[in-house]
Amino acid sequence: MTVISKKPFKILGIILILSGIGFYFNKVIIKDIYVKSYYQYLLKAEYDRAANYLFYWDEFSDRPAKLPTFKAKNLYLKKTELLKGRGYRVVEIKDISRRIDDGLLIYRVKGIYEVNGEKNSFEDELYFINNKIMIENSTDPYLRYRDGKI
Repeated sequence: MTVISKKPFKILGIILILSGIGFYFNKVIIKDIYVKSYYQYLLKAEYDRAANYLFYWDEFSDRPAKLPTFKAKNLYLKKTELLKGRGYRVVEIKDISRRIDDGLLIYRVKGIYEVNGEKNSFEDELYFINNKIMIENSTDPYLRYRDGKI
């Protein structure tokens, strides 16, 4: 009769659990970086770089745009030209927080935008689709010029 030690299986189980936790936190850290990068590029008015982080959609917000990504990005950049023409710019990001709601990682970003010298606060709520930012709700009336809707 052979005796099999259960200790290696326990150690393997612990390693697998820790690997899963590490994988999850890596994904969260990457998303944190994406959110911060998107808003840093907005602060610099580098819309061409901010565009790389957005999920582009047209008819339905949970489905990608029918256009190829480079054409969708070009349409986004045309929308941001309208922002510049209106004297809009994001001038400060006050807070970025995240929570998990029904298994979905949701970010809330609070900031200040300026239109022709007049400052107002905004709050964006966003999540990720296909590793791209989807801004779901915002108090910024100019969101339609900087979101991924094509």
